[in-house]
Amino acid sequence: MGAGRRALMKNIALAVVPLAVVAALPLLVLLRSGGEVVETGLVRCPGNLSGQCAANLTVTAVKDALVGHGYTCTDVKERGHHECKLKIGVAEFTVYIDYNGDGVRELEAAVTFYQDGITPGKSSTALLSWVASLPFADSRQNIEEVTAWVAAKMTSPGDAEARIGPYIYHLERGTAGILDLSIIPDYKAKATKTKPRAVTLPAVTGEFPTLADAYLRDLTTANLTKLMSDAKWTCAPEAPSSLVQPAQQQVSCQAPAMAELRLTVGYDDESRIRSIYAWCHYQPGTPLCRTLFRTLAAAAHLGHPDLREQSAEWAARNVDHDAMTVIGDVRFIAALDPTTITILPSLL
Repeated sequence: MGAGRRALMKNIALAVVPLAVVAALPLLVLLRSGGEVVETGLVRCPGNLSGQCAANLTVTAVKDALVGHGYTCTDVKERGHHECKLKIGVAEFTVYIDYNGDGVRELEAAVTFYQDGITPGKSSTALLSWVASLPFADSRQNIEEVTAWVAAKMTSPGDAEARIGPYIYHLERGTAGILDLSIIPDYKAKATKTKPRAVTLPAVTGEFPTLADAYLRDLTTANLTKLMSDAKWTCAPEAPSSLVQPAQQQVSCQAPAMAELRLTVGYDDESRIRSIYAWCHYQPGTPLCRTLFRTLAAAAHLGHPDLREQSAEWAARNVDHDAMTVIGDVRFIAALDPTTITILPSLL
């Protein structure tokens, strides 16, 4: 969570004002069940007499759940939080866990899009909904309310804020392709002296983004390098560049006869390709570019003949344009200057 955003939220939460005044703030809503908010309590953070932590969460439980779905978690000690990240195609899914000992102080879920013209999809909603439900792990009623709030606000324009139980939720749509949900305790709420306790975390939905979604399903590096080798290209492994990260490996291929065509593939192992990038350093309208892009687009759907032909036709038609589409579960991005095609998993 950015310092400005964090400071703003804490100022709101710490303000000593009557609840009626808080309720009157723009976009601040009290969610009630049967006329009453169902409270899930706060406890004193471990080793901290003043800090408040979620009563039903531990850092270990949240991290273990995310790591189990393929997220990479890093302890950023100087900021007092863990960052758990998963990059899939043009989207990066991140969960920030502010901690004190094994207690969870604040949570944040962010989805960053590295491509213009992207609309958040079901996986973005699934991640934000799951993180939003974590403070209420032992309250099905509150989980239903908070996930309904997230779903409603994801389809509404503008930012949104709500007090749900003893937490303040803020959903923000950044102007630079960032979707951000922050959850902090209402610091006016009373905390008990008991320790945070781990409970069974809410289940993830089928749309929840996992590492399995980060790969092109129909293609292996062996298939692709054989395809290029048959066309007399030369392929060789290289150290992974920033272009393909977080892929663990990279292979690049060069066209024969010094033709100005190049291919780079980022992958974790032979059967798990994360990304394909191809460059054609010729003027628009050059047949070489069209042939290369058509071939690669078709290869992305080797196991689906109908999608293979559709993908090849799209690539041939858009080789000289800036364009993007999703066919099946693959995203194709064509761009000019230089002429490139990017092939990625489509999940958002």
